Amino acid sequence: MGRLIRMNIGPMRALPFIFAGALLVVAAARQANLPSPLAGHYQKLADAKGITLTFTSQVIGEAPADYHLELSKPAEYKLSYPSGFVTSDGKTVTTYNKDKNEYSQEPATADTLKAFLARPEVLGWAPLLAKNPTDSVLVAKLGSPRNVKGSPTTQVDVAMKDKGGNGTLYIDDKLGVVRGYDWKLGEKEYLVTATDIAVSPDALPDADFVFVAPDGAKLVEQQKSGSLFAGVSDLLSASCMPCHSAQSQRAGLDVTSYDSIVATVTPGDPANSLLVKALRGNGARKMPQGRPSLSEDQIQLVEKWIAAGAKKD
Repeated sequence: MGRLIRMNIGPMRALPFIFAGALLVVAAARQANLPSPLAGHYQKLADAKGITLTFTSQVIGEAPADYHLELSKPAEYKLSYPSGFVTSDGKTVTTYNKDKNEYSQEPATADTLKAFLARPEVLGWAPLLAKNPTDSVLVAKLGSPRNVKGSPTTQVDVAMKDKGGNGTLYIDDKLGVVRGYDWKLGEKEYLVTATDIAVSPDALPDADFVFVAPDGAKLVEQQKSGSLFAGVSDLLSASCMPCHSAQSQRAGLDVTSYDSIVATVTPGDPANSLLVKALRGNGARKMPQGRPSLSEDQIQLVEKWIAAGAKKD
């Protein structure tokens, strides 16, 4: 976010006290009661049929990456990033890995759309496709003017329900939509800044979302929960032994036992699974101790297994 001044609005339980006497909005409040720049942002996206953006996203402490996003009603999207892209024509979701020249496909559902819109790189503009997006707002407070990439903006400090995170939205004074945001999800803080924004009153061309396989690209089968478990088991054995072996079972966990591992998860709900919280250090003691943390790809493998039902075979 360059020279943006970030505001830490603290743990959610403290928000009512931090914002005491200020302009507050509860989740049940109507859009008209939101701070006017935020209400305008929601209304602008409600009236629009499509949006196209070029932006950078950066996790604090890591290098920024370039992204391109297209959203089109009712449920088409495409997010391009350095290693590939994910796109949906409303019927099929395709994820392409440029480094491997491989792609996987799965049916587009309400759940796949919800998961896509929850991505930290997308959430600022997700209201264009989300159902009742203002319902997710827990609190919102009008902030000060800020200049983002040469564009005058007004900041709005926001916290979302259901572990949606909290942070600051920078709403472009001229365009009336989010120009960028500083957002905290779990232990990570994201800085997202758009350089180009085009809001369209018409749906974007369907051709923008139709997947055409690059030359030589290989279709890989979407892994099922059972086949994913083999990889999860190998990963945990390599990272968590001997502390969590059948002999020691520290904290009662034996990573060589399916029954022991599955007891630490909520099938279908990675975010609320103790295993994921421990691997991310979010709401639980970070694991593994005394060893390098698992990579994002490794943690996502565990999350995919849980999301697919956390089955053994």
